[in-house]
Amino acid sequence: MKRLPLNDPPFRKIIEKGLLYADKTAYIHRMLEEFTCCFLSRPRRFGKTLLVDTLEQLFREDGRELFRGLEIESSGYGFEAHPVVRITMSSAPTSPVELKDFITFTLETIADSEGLTLKAPMYSMRLQELIRLLHAKRGKGVVVLIDEYDAPVAGHLDDMGLAEANAKVLRGFFEAIKLSIPHLRFAFCTGITRFALTSMGTVPNPFTDISLDEEFAGICGFTVQEFEKIFADRMAVTLQTTKDNGSVVPDATEADLAREILDWYDGYVWGGDVRILNPFSIVSFFRNSSFEPYWAMSGDPTHLVALMQQRPQDFVLPRLKACGSEELQKSMLGRLEAVPALFQAGYLTVERARPAVGTSEGRGGKGTIYSLRTPNLEVRSSYEQFVFKSIFDKNAGLLASRGPEVLNALAGRDPRKIADVTGVILSSIPHRLHSEDENYYHAAIHSALVAMGFKAQGEVAGADGQSDEAVHLPGGKEVLVIEVKHRKLVRSGLPRRPGAEPADAADEAVERELDGALDEAEDAMRGKRYDAPFSTWDVTVIRLCLAVHGRRRVKARFLEDLPPGGAGR
Repeated sequence: MKRLPLNDPPFRKIIEKGLLYADKTAYIHRMLEEFTCCFLSRPRRFGKTLLVDTLEQLFREDGRELFRGLEIESSGYGFEAHPVVRITMSSAPTSPVELKDFITFTLETIADSEGLTLKAPMYSMRLQELIRLLHAKRGKGVVVLIDEYDAPVAGHLDDMGLAEANAKVLRGFFEAIKLSIPHLRFAFCTGITRFALTSMGTVPNPFTDISLDEEFAGICGFTVQEFEKIFADRMAVTLQTTKDNGSVVPDATEADLAREILDWYDGYVWGGDVRILNPFSIVSFFRNSSFEPYWAMSGDPTHLVALMQQRPQDFVLPRLKACGSEELQKSMLGRLEAVPALFQAGYLTVERARPAVGTSEGRGGKGTIYSLRTPNLEVRSSYEQFVFKSIFDKNAGLLASRGPEVLNALAGRDPRKIADVTGVILSSIPHRLHSEDENYYHAAIHSALVAMGFKAQGEVAGADGQSDEAVHLPGGKEVLVIEVKHRKLVRSGLPRRPGAEPADAADEAVERELDGALDEAEDAMRGKRYDAPFSTWDVTVIRLCLAVHGRRRVKARFLEDLPPGGAGR
């Protein structure tokens, strides 16, 4: 058994140490033959950096030796050495001034190693100068590799001014690449997102986006066939370990274990029928012999956290409408939609692709309509917790332990206790994240219920409408149906009782608004028969109306329970 490549080792170390490796060189050769400039988007921890590193080593003087026995060696590739300019943007600093300095320093370091001196005054002009000088010195076209190009933009979506300023710096950088094409052998750019590149207008035209090209679907990660081949010699010992630690049942077979692994970590599709396993998770699984959401636990994409905090209601229950290729890949900076953002970050994947009406499917998914789904059990089991942490920030851990308090209030049908704990939940959301959108409160309550361990479903369709929430309570004998109504906080113009203090008048007005909201929620609950989906279930339906005023003032009302068989009548 080859040792596992832990902690993201570079390509040279993988080969020299004989570590486990899925040979991607056939994809690389095809890419080099077909394109001059390529862009590839993949989620974090999917092997983009290893791919860039492999390309860099391919063009080094001793490149042929590292690729002995790999597919590219027998493909007729010439193994010519070329000068390489590699920039990793994930380590770039925050501000646009520092970003320019970082690019300049990196270019000067490469120039020094080649005995060259750069004289151009601007960072973008220095890139053109370096490429031209390297081409002249070596007599070979230059290879430009940009890894995680979008980090200076995607990492600052909570400050759109900073994100746009950094995008402007990158625009100059890519303009220099465009102007240097006569001196290039190849240019390759990777990132998690597509929006920063798209926001540069016509600048990145030379880059062919292969992110949804079926021919390159398996260029990162493990295909199912690679998984079956590369990990075959580990299955027996891993099966025994997982039996010993209780991860699988005692009578499980290697085939059962393989199916469980695929359920957890397989399912990513970026073109055609090629299914990809999450490489970070699969290596982590074989290291630990335990099913855990390794990729989800390894960190959160900062751009997605920022978007969730800005519009949590869009991310709690995203509507998975079909998306065209333009919408799916090319969201613009400042107008980022939830579904494309979740897809690019790895929380959604392609379920089905079909040509748009009146078009034919082309390279990179152009003219294609995509239906989306969650890729696997790892994502499904961790996504709700991710949303909860993003919305509730530092208070997430404390709120997750309030499940028993909610159950006690439900057991006693105590509206005051339910109102109190709901108020605590809402007041735990950082002030900067609050919204007056009613869907925002639906999202917050749903996310908190899931984090507390409840089996909660949002927007459950009833006979004539859909309830805000249905919660399957422990024991399987009760279902809680919730309807939420929100009233905006009004700070002036409140009616005042003669002789009353302003605070008293305001409090009375709030109470009237809350009662009116509860009446509205009750009318909806009864009139639209939100309990109807459970009419054939052997469960008692608990019906709860919640009214929220402003950010945290909450009032609750229980309607009469519906016994088994009584729902929907």
